[in-house]
Amino acid sequence: MYQLLLARGKLGSKRALGKNRPRGRKMGSKASNLRKRMNAQKPAFLRFLSDVRLPFDHNQDERDIGMTKVKQNVSDCFRTEQEANQFTRLHSVISTMMKQGKPLLDSLT
Repeated sequence: MYQLLLARGKLGSKRALGKNRPRGRKMGSKASNLRKRMNAQKPAFLRFLSDVRLPFDHNQDERDIGMTKVKQNVSDCFRTEQEANQFTRLHSVISTMMKQGKPLLDSLT
């Protein structure tokens, strides 16, 4: 089914309009590059189907990174590199405990 969808995508798309380069092969469009990656890395793209521990998307990872950015924007900046490292370390521990379903206060002591 996966291969069929990729083949239909290839047939349904027009010729990849990439930028001309002075040498080498022509760059493909974003859609054709994605299709080629999905074809070449099929096991990686479908790993979440066989391993239930893997999330379907990476939204939680983006939220974890975004929290640091929010803290930086609210306070305008971290005063020192040490403060930034302490914040990210503590945030990482709290995020991991929440993902594992462990009580936060008991885990931090």
